[in-house]
Amino acid sequence: MHLSTLILSILPTTALSAICYPETGGTNCASLISIKEFYSLQYCTYRWNVLYGDWDHFVNNASSATTVHASVGKTGVFDSFEDCLNGFEDVVETCHGVSQGGVMTNGNVSLNVHFCDW
Repeated sequence: MHLSTLILSILPTTALSAICYPETGGTNCASLISIKEFYSLQYCTYRWNVLYGDWDHFVNNASSATTVHASVGKTGVFDSFEDCLNGFEDVVETCHGVSQGGVMTNGNVSLNVHFCDW
C-alpha cells in the first residue's frame, strides 16, 4: 500500500461532492437564480436541522400554483444553516444547466435537488 493511499483513507472528508442526475432535459425547470436566491433559503430556513426524508416541492405562484418547478429531498441533518446553503450551492453550481438535478452526500446528510417538474 502506498503511503498516499493510506493517508487519504484516514483523512476526514470535509469537501462537498455533488453528483448530477443523468437526465439532461426537463419541463418547467426552475432558474438558477430562483434556486440559489429563493428556494435554497426557504428550504434551509425550515429544514436544515429537521430529520425529514420526504420531498418538498416548490411552485411559482405568479405563473401557476400547481406546476412544480423544483423539488428538494433530504435525509439526515446539516450541522448548520450555512452547511445547508453550501450543500445547495454545491448541487446547483455543479449540475444546473447540465442536468435535471443532483445529489450531495456529506457526513450524515444526503441532499437531492431536482430542478424540473417530474
